[in-house]
Amino acid sequence: MKMSSLITLGLLFPLATVAQLSELDYQQRVQDFFDAESPLCLGEKQWPIHSPKGDAPWNRGRLHSLVEAGLAQATPEGTGKVYRLSPVGEQNWRQYGDLCYGRMQVSSIEKIDRVNQELVVVYFTYRLSPLESWAYNRSLRFAFSELDNLVGGMETTRYSATIRETLGGAAKLQDYPVPVELDY
Repeated sequence: MKMSSLITLGLLFPLATVAQLSELDYQQRVQDFFDAESPLCLGEKQWPIHSPKGDAPWNRGRLHSLVEAGLAQATPEGTGKVYRLSPVGEQNWRQYGDLCYGRMQVSSIEKIDRVNQELVVVYFTYRLSPLESWAYNRSLRFAFSELDNLVGGMETTRYSATIRETLGGAAKLQDYPVPVELDY
């Protein structure tokens, strides 16, 4: 086939000019994104925490859940309480500067939709790994809804990631993957 015929085919069938990635390639692109992100954490970065008598009920509940999960200890001080990290909480906090419970791992690719020549949407399920055992604590999950959604959604909640493929360039995610549906 002559070179001019190949160019004509490329113009007539532009999708043929972009190399098609395999399911495993897409899974790796999404996983590479998660691996580059920080671990998932509760957002408790300041210790010790002083909770006065009139502290907001939601804040007292969150702090109490940390005690129930074995991450903190409470001691009375004046009319309030002071919360300090337990040995388990201290070990985790020293490692991350927060109380972190795991990282997202792509569990399985459910579906791949090609939107156009450059955009592909990958639907997948996930698991958290390594998942700290304290992340299953019922009180903690009630107090930290994002933790509850992520732990409860493992292997069932579908996420989507939009990947841009460019001619001669590396395929990369456009934004942080988002849940397609959440069961509250």
